[in-house]
Amino acid sequence: MIDYLTLILDLKDYEHLWERVSRYARNHWQIQKWNPVTGEVEWSQPCRESVRSDTHQITLQVSPSRVKVSGSPARAMGLPNNVFGSDDLIECGRAHIDFARRVLSDLALPGLPAWKIARVDKTYNYAFGSAAEVRQALAYLGQFDGGRYKADTRHGDTAYWSPGSNLRSSKAYLKGLHLLYQIRKGQASAEPWQVELANRLLRLELQLGSAWWNRRRKEPGFRQWSVDLYAEYQGYWSGLIGSVEVCEMSDLELFKKVAKTEGQALSAYRTWCLIKQIGHRAAMESMPRRTWYNHKKILNDAGLGWGDIATGQIVPFRRRALVMEQPVTSWEELKRLAAA
Repeated sequence: MIDYLTLILDLKDYEHLWERVSRYARNHWQIQKWNPVTGEVEWSQPCRESVRSDTHQITLQVSPSRVKVSGSPARAMGLPNNVFGSDDLIECGRAHIDFARRVLSDLALPGLPAWKIARVDKTYNYAFGSAAEVRQALAYLGQFDGGRYKADTRHGDTAYWSPGSNLRSSKAYLKGLHLLYQIRKGQASAEPWQVELANRLLRLELQLGSAWWNRRRKEPGFRQWSVDLYAEYQGYWSGLIGSVEVCEMSDLELFKKVAKTEGQALSAYRTWCLIKQIGHRAAMESMPRRTWYNHKKILNDAGLGWGDIATGQIVPFRRRALVMEQPVTSWEELKRLAAA
Protein backbone atom coordinates (compact mmCIF):
# COMPACT_ATOMS: atom_id res chain seq x y z
CA MET A 1 0.00 0.00 0.00
CA ILE A 2 0.98 3.67 -0.28
CA ASP A 3 1.44 4.87 3.27
CA TYR A 4 2.51 8.47 2.62
CA LEU A 5 2.30 10.80 -0.35
CA THR A 6 3.51 14.35 -0.99
CA LEU A 7 2.23 16.34 -3.98
CA ILE A 8 3.33 19.80 -5.11
CA LEU A 9 1.48 22.19 -7.39
CA ASP A 10 3.97 24.61 -9.00
CA LEU A 11 2.06 27.83 -9.70
CA LYS A 12 4.41 29.25 -12.32
CA ASP A 13 2.22 27.72 -15.03
CA TYR A 14 -1.08 28.85 -13.46
CA GLU A 15 -1.11 32.65 -13.56
CA HIS A 16 -4.86 32.79 -12.97
CA LEU A 17 -4.27 31.30 -9.50
CA TRP A 18 -1.52 33.69 -8.39
CA GLU A 19 -3.75 36.39 -6.93
CA ARG A 20 -6.02 33.96 -5.07
CA VAL A 21 -3.14 31.89 -3.67
CA SER A 22 -1.14 34.97 -2.69
CA ARG A 23 -4.14 36.41 -0.86
CA TYR A 24 -4.66 33.11 0.98
CA ALA A 25 -0.97 32.94 1.95
CA ARG A 26 -0.94 36.54 3.23
CA ASN A 27 -3.96 35.92 5.45
CA HIS A 28 -2.52 32.84 7.20
CA TRP A 29 0.30 32.17 9.62
CA GLN A 30 3.80 33.12 8.47
CA ILE A 31 7.31 32.44 9.73
CA GLN A 32 9.47 35.54 9.32
CA LYS A 33 12.99 36.76 9.94
CA TRP A 34 12.82 40.44 10.82
CA ASN A 35 14.90 43.19 12.42
CA PRO A 36 13.09 44.52 15.54
CA VAL A 37 15.03 47.80 15.31
CA THR A 38 14.28 48.72 11.71
CA GLY A 39 11.21 46.53 11.20
CA GLU A 40 12.77 45.15 8.02
CA VAL A 41 11.59 41.65 7.06
CA GLU A 42 14.43 39.66 5.47
CA TRP A 43 12.27 36.70 4.50
CA SER A 44 8.94 35.04 5.25
CA GLN A 45 7.40 31.71 4.48
CA PRO A 46 4.01 30.12 5.17
CA CYS A 47 3.55 27.73 8.08
CA ARG A 48 2.48 24.19 7.44
CA GLU A 49 -1.17 23.80 8.32
CA SER A 50 -2.16 20.52 9.90
CA VAL A 51 -5.76 20.07 8.82
CA ARG A 52 -7.70 17.46 10.73
CA SER A 53 -11.12 16.00 10.14
CA ASP A 54 -12.29 13.16 12.36
CA THR A 55 -9.43 10.64 12.37
CA HIS A 56 -7.31 11.78 9.44
CA GLN A 57 -4.53 14.34 9.37
CA ILE A 58 -3.18 15.97 6.22
CA THR A 59 -0.62 18.77 6.05
CA LEU A 60 -1.14 21.66 3.63
CA GLN A 61 1.36 24.40 2.82
CA VAL A 62 0.35 27.36 0.66
CA SER A 63 2.81 29.97 -0.61
CA PRO A 64 2.64 32.45 -3.53
CA SER A 65 4.69 30.01 -5.61
CA ARG A 66 3.25 26.60 -4.79
CA VAL A 67 0.73 24.45 -2.94
CA LYS A 68 1.95 21.35 -1.12
CA VAL A 69 -0.18 18.55 0.33
CA SER A 70 1.33 15.73 2.40
CA GLY A 71 0.11 12.84 4.49
CA SER A 72 -1.33 9.36 4.44
CA PRO A 73 -3.76 8.67 1.57
CA ALA A 74 -5.64 6.36 3.94
CA ARG A 75 -6.42 9.43 6.06
CA ALA A 76 -7.43 11.46 3.00
CA MET A 77 -9.83 8.63 2.11
CA GLY A 78 -11.38 8.82 5.58
CA LEU A 79 -10.07 5.52 6.94
CA PRO A 80 -9.65 5.46 10.76
CA ASN A 81 -6.05 4.21 10.54
CA ASN A 82 -3.34 3.42 8.00
CA VAL A 83 -2.74 -0.27 8.72
CA PHE A 84 -4.20 -1.09 5.31
CA GLY A 85 -5.01 1.18 2.40
CA SER A 86 -4.82 1.67 -1.35
CA ASP A 87 -2.03 0.41 -3.61
CA ASP A 88 -3.14 2.59 -6.52
CA LEU A 89 -0.97 5.70 -6.97
CA ILE A 90 -3.57 7.54 -9.05
CA GLU A 91 -6.35 6.80 -6.57
CA CYS A 92 -4.17 8.06 -3.71
CA GLY A 93 -3.22 11.20 -5.64
CA ARG A 94 -6.84 12.02 -6.37
CA ALA A 95 -7.77 11.50 -2.71
CA HIS A 96 -5.09 14.02 -1.67
CA ILE A 97 -6.18 16.59 -4.26
CA ASP A 98 -9.88 16.18 -3.44
CA PHE A 99 -9.10 16.73 0.23
CA ALA A 100 -7.04 19.85 -0.55
CA ARG A 101 -9.86 21.17 -2.76
CA ARG A 102 -12.37 20.77 0.07
CA VAL A 103 -10.16 22.64 2.53
CA LEU A 104 -8.95 25.27 0.04
CA SER A 105 -12.25 25.62 -1.79
CA ASP A 106 -11.62 29.26 -2.77
CA LEU A 107 -8.44 28.43 -4.71
CA ALA A 108 -10.04 26.27 -7.45
CA LEU A 109 -7.09 23.87 -7.56
CA PRO A 110 -6.45 21.95 -10.82
CA GLY A 111 -6.61 18.18 -11.21
CA LEU A 112 -4.13 15.32 -11.12
CA PRO A 113 -1.93 16.07 -14.19
CA ALA A 114 -0.89 19.45 -12.76
CA TRP A 115 0.67 18.05 -9.60
CA LYS A 116 4.22 16.74 -9.15
CA ILE A 117 5.00 13.83 -6.87
CA ALA A 118 7.68 14.72 -4.30
CA ARG A 119 7.57 11.69 -2.00
CA VAL A 120 6.01 8.23 -1.84
CA ASP A 121 6.27 5.73 1.00
CA LYS A 122 5.52 2.22 -0.28
CA THR A 123 4.76 -0.32 2.46
CA TYR A 124 3.60 -3.88 2.94
CA ASN A 125 2.59 -5.81 6.05
CA TYR A 126 3.85 -9.34 6.74
CA ALA A 127 2.00 -11.55 9.21
CA PHE A 128 3.69 -13.56 11.95
CA GLY A 129 2.37 -15.69 14.76
CA SER A 130 3.02 -13.10 17.46
CA ALA A 131 4.77 -9.87 18.37
CA ALA A 132 7.68 -12.00 19.62
CA GLU A 133 8.20 -13.39 16.12
CA VAL A 134 8.12 -9.88 14.64
CA ARG A 135 10.82 -8.84 17.10
CA GLN A 136 12.91 -11.85 16.05
CA ALA A 137 12.73 -10.66 12.44
CA LEU A 138 13.59 -7.10 13.47
CA ALA A 139 16.58 -8.33 15.46
CA TYR A 140 17.84 -10.11 12.38
CA LEU A 141 17.19 -7.18 10.06
CA GLY A 142 18.95 -4.82 12.45
CA GLN A 143 22.18 -6.75 11.97
CA PHE A 144 22.17 -6.22 8.21
CA ASP A 145 24.68 -3.49 7.45
CA GLY A 146 26.68 -3.34 4.27
CA GLY A 147 26.84 -1.80 0.81
CA ARG A 148 23.91 0.54 0.28
CA TYR A 149 22.23 -0.69 3.46
CA LYS A 150 23.28 1.14 6.63
CA ALA A 151 21.24 -0.10 9.57
CA ASP A 152 20.24 2.16 12.45
CA THR A 153 18.53 0.38 15.37
CA ARG A 154 18.72 3.07 18.04
CA HIS A 155 14.94 3.27 18.32
CA GLY A 156 14.04 -0.14 19.76
CA ASP A 157 11.41 -1.93 17.72
CA THR A 158 12.33 -0.13 14.48
CA ALA A 159 15.28 -0.63 12.14
CA TYR A 160 16.21 2.21 9.76
CA TRP A 161 18.36 2.31 6.63
CA SER A 162 19.69 5.65 5.32
CA PRO A 163 17.35 7.73 7.52
CA GLY A 164 17.02 11.31 6.38
CA SER A 165 18.01 10.60 2.77
CA ASN A 166 15.90 12.47 0.21
CA LEU A 167 16.75 9.82 -2.39
CA ARG A 168 15.79 6.45 -0.90
CA SER A 169 15.43 5.32 2.69
CA SER A 170 13.63 2.48 4.42
CA LYS A 171 12.55 1.11 7.76
CA ALA A 172 11.08 -2.00 9.34
CA TYR A 173 8.94 -1.94 12.46
CA LEU A 174 6.27 -3.61 14.57
CA LYS A 175 3.02 -2.11 13.30
CA GLY A 176 1.07 -2.83 16.49
CA LEU A 177 3.28 -0.53 18.57
CA HIS A 178 3.09 2.19 15.92
CA LEU A 179 -0.71 1.93 15.81
CA LEU A 180 -0.91 2.29 19.60
CA TYR A 181 1.31 5.38 19.40
CA GLN A 182 -0.98 6.94 16.79
CA ILE A 183 -4.07 6.17 18.88
CA ARG A 184 -2.56 7.76 22.00
CA LYS A 185 -1.62 10.86 19.99
CA GLY A 186 -5.16 11.13 18.62
CA GLN A 187 -3.92 10.48 15.08
CA ALA A 188 -5.83 7.23 14.49
CA SER A 189 -8.49 4.95 15.92
CA ALA A 190 -8.88 1.17 15.93
CA GLU A 191 -10.92 -1.57 17.56
CA PRO A 192 -9.17 -3.60 20.31
CA TRP A 193 -9.13 -6.69 18.07
CA GLN A 194 -7.42 -4.69 15.35
CA VAL A 195 -4.68 -3.53 17.72
CA GLU A 196 -4.18 -7.14 18.83
CA LEU A 197 -3.89 -8.39 15.25
CA ALA A 198 -1.59 -5.50 14.29
CA ASN A 199 0.88 -6.85 16.86
CA ARG A 200 1.46 -9.73 14.45
CA LEU A 201 2.53 -7.45 11.61
CA LEU A 202 6.03 -6.61 10.45
CA ARG A 203 5.87 -3.46 8.36
CA LEU A 204 8.52 -2.91 5.68
CA GLU A 205 8.61 0.57 4.18
CA LEU A 206 10.51 2.09 1.26
CA GLN A 207 10.54 5.88 0.93
CA LEU A 208 11.22 7.40 -2.49
CA GLY A 209 12.13 11.01 -1.73
CA SER A 210 12.19 14.25 -3.69
CA ALA A 211 15.67 13.63 -5.14
CA TRP A 212 14.53 10.28 -6.53
CA TRP A 213 11.49 11.81 -8.26
CA ASN A 214 13.44 14.81 -9.58
CA ARG A 215 16.06 12.48 -11.05
CA ARG A 216 13.45 10.29 -12.71
CA ARG A 217 11.63 13.30 -14.18
CA LYS A 218 14.73 14.11 -16.23
CA GLU A 219 14.45 10.77 -18.04
CA PRO A 220 12.92 10.93 -21.54
CA GLY A 221 9.33 9.77 -21.61
CA PHE A 222 9.03 9.50 -17.83
CA ARG A 223 5.41 9.34 -16.61
CA GLN A 224 5.21 9.77 -12.86
CA TRP A 225 1.70 8.37 -12.42
CA SER A 226 2.71 5.15 -14.20
CA VAL A 227 5.74 4.30 -12.05
CA ASP A 228 5.82 0.63 -11.04
CA LEU A 229 6.16 1.14 -7.29
CA TYR A 230 5.87 -2.58 -6.62
CA ALA A 231 8.93 -3.28 -8.77
CA GLU A 232 10.88 -0.54 -6.98
CA TYR A 233 9.88 -2.02 -3.63
CA GLN A 234 10.76 -5.58 -4.64
CA GLY A 235 14.08 -4.54 -6.10
CA TYR A 236 15.08 -2.72 -2.95
CA TRP A 237 14.04 -5.31 -0.37
CA SER A 238 14.44 -8.66 -2.13
CA GLY A 239 18.14 -9.14 -1.46
CA LEU A 240 17.64 -8.54 2.24
CA ILE A 241 14.35 -10.26 2.98
CA GLY A 242 15.13 -13.50 1.19
CA SER A 243 17.32 -14.64 4.07
CA VAL A 244 15.08 -13.74 7.04
CA GLU A 245 13.88 -16.68 9.13
CA VAL A 246 12.22 -16.74 12.56
CA CYS A 247 11.16 -19.41 15.02
CA GLU A 248 7.46 -19.98 14.58
CA MET A 249 6.55 -18.91 18.11
CA SER A 250 8.25 -17.91 21.35
CA ASP A 251 8.44 -20.57 24.08
CA LEU A 252 5.83 -19.06 26.40
CA GLU A 253 3.36 -18.41 23.59
CA LEU A 254 3.78 -21.99 22.42
CA PHE A 255 2.72 -23.21 25.86
CA LYS A 256 -0.20 -20.77 26.12
CA LYS A 257 -1.45 -22.14 22.84
CA VAL A 258 -1.88 -25.68 24.17
CA ALA A 259 -2.28 -25.40 27.96
CA LYS A 260 -5.77 -25.34 29.48
CA THR A 261 -5.05 -22.23 31.53
CA GLU A 262 -2.50 -19.43 31.49
CA GLY A 263 -1.33 -20.60 34.95
CA GLN A 264 -0.47 -24.04 33.58
CA ALA A 265 1.36 -22.43 30.65
CA LEU A 266 3.42 -20.27 33.02
CA SER A 267 4.25 -23.30 35.22
CA ALA A 268 5.34 -25.32 32.18
CA TYR A 269 7.40 -22.34 31.00
CA ARG A 270 9.20 -22.17 34.35
CA THR A 271 9.95 -25.88 34.09
CA TRP A 272 11.28 -25.35 30.56
CA CYS A 273 13.52 -22.53 31.81
CA LEU A 274 14.75 -24.85 34.58
CA ILE A 275 15.52 -27.57 32.03
CA LYS A 276 17.62 -25.12 30.02
CA GLN A 277 19.42 -24.02 33.17
CA ILE A 278 20.20 -27.28 34.97
CA GLY A 279 19.25 -30.03 32.48
CA HIS A 280 16.20 -32.27 32.24
CA ARG A 281 17.30 -34.90 34.79
CA ALA A 282 17.96 -32.39 37.56
CA ALA A 283 14.75 -30.54 36.70
CA MET A 284 12.73 -33.78 36.84
CA GLU A 285 14.17 -34.65 40.28
CA SER A 286 13.42 -31.18 41.66
CA MET A 287 9.62 -31.51 41.47
CA PRO A 288 6.87 -34.05 42.13
CA ARG A 289 6.62 -36.79 39.51
CA ARG A 290 3.02 -35.82 38.65
CA THR A 291 4.01 -32.18 38.09
CA TRP A 292 6.92 -33.19 35.86
CA TYR A 293 4.75 -35.33 33.59
CA ASN A 294 1.98 -32.71 33.43
CA HIS A 295 4.50 -30.11 32.33
CA LYS A 296 6.20 -32.52 29.96
CA LYS A 297 2.84 -33.18 28.30
CA ILE A 298 2.36 -29.44 27.70
CA LEU A 299 5.87 -29.26 26.23
CA ASN A 300 5.09 -32.19 23.95
CA ASP A 301 1.73 -30.74 22.91
CA ALA A 302 3.53 -27.52 22.03
CA GLY A 303 5.65 -29.44 19.58
CA LEU A 304 8.83 -29.98 21.61
CA GLY A 305 10.23 -33.47 21.11
CA TRP A 306 12.43 -35.46 23.42
CA GLY A 307 15.49 -34.11 21.64
CA ASP A 308 14.45 -30.58 22.57
CA ILE A 309 13.89 -31.50 26.21
CA ALA A 310 17.04 -33.59 26.54
CA THR A 311 19.26 -30.86 25.11
CA GLY A 312 17.37 -27.92 26.64
CA GLN A 313 16.90 -26.10 23.37
CA ILE A 314 14.48 -25.95 20.46
CA VAL A 315 15.68 -27.93 17.48
CA PRO A 316 16.72 -25.33 14.88
CA PHE A 317 14.92 -26.81 11.87
CA ARG A 318 11.55 -25.65 13.21
CA ARG A 319 11.76 -22.23 11.57
CA ARG A 320 9.77 -20.25 9.06
CA ALA A 321 11.01 -17.87 6.35
CA LEU A 322 9.47 -14.52 5.49
CA VAL A 323 8.23 -14.65 1.89
CA MET A 324 8.19 -11.21 0.25
CA GLU A 325 5.55 -12.13 -2.31
CA GLN A 326 3.02 -12.93 0.43
CA PRO A 327 2.15 -9.67 2.21
CA VAL A 328 -1.14 -9.28 4.08
CA THR A 329 -3.39 -6.70 2.41
CA SER A 330 -6.60 -6.60 4.49
CA TRP A 331 -8.03 -7.13 7.96
CA GLU A 332 -10.07 -10.09 6.66
CA GLU A 333 -6.92 -11.85 5.42
CA LEU A 334 -5.14 -11.15 8.71
CA LYS A 335 -8.08 -12.60 10.65
CA ARG A 336 -7.95 -15.80 8.60
CA LEU A 337 -4.22 -16.20 9.18
CA ALA A 338 -4.59 -15.60 12.93
CA ALA A 339 -7.34 -18.22 13.18
CA ALA A 340 -5.39 -20.83 11.21
